[in-house]
Amino acid sequence: MHRALPLLACLAALPAAAQDVAALEAMTEQLSEPAGIEAQVGAFAACFLGNGDAGATAARFEAEGWRVFGDAGMGMIEISHADAPIYVTLYMDGEICSVAHTTQPSPEAALVLENFLYAAGLAPTPTEIDGCAGWTLASGSSVGLTSGGQDPVCVGPESNDVRFYFPEGN
Repeated sequence: MHRALPLLACLAALPAAAQDVAALEAMTEQLSEPAGIEAQVGAFAACFLGNGDAGATAARFEAEGWRVFGDAGMGMIEISHADAPIYVTLYMDGEICSVAHTTQPSPEAALVLENFLYAAGLAPTPTEIDGCAGWTLASGSSVGLTSGGQDPVCVGPESNDVRFYFPEGN
């Protein structure tokens, strides 16, 4: 009986995982409201669903009217919207999807991010990433939070940068 418990736990989790994908897909539709906090949640969902595939992630933003431009020389794709204080950077190697918010303090971003992680059922475990707030996820990816800008610190009073890290070869 004890050997069957882990199997039963996995089977019980299957419907929830399917619901999580549906919830994440619905969250990406919020990118169509670029000026609100909903766009930030939509950006988090698009990053996570992209799973390190820069092209697939960029397509989710393009479908909602965001501007996508690549810089092969720099090895990244940048995404923005004229009405949003949010800028997304995808590294072409697929390892990082960064969602930067230029007008939101880091503590506020932490609340939005934690609510997103739990609402999406991503099983976050608090940790430190580069000495700052972070979470590891059951999927094997992780999320880190710093201030925005060129020289980020752990807590920013005016901006933030949420980075989704994906394992190589994802």
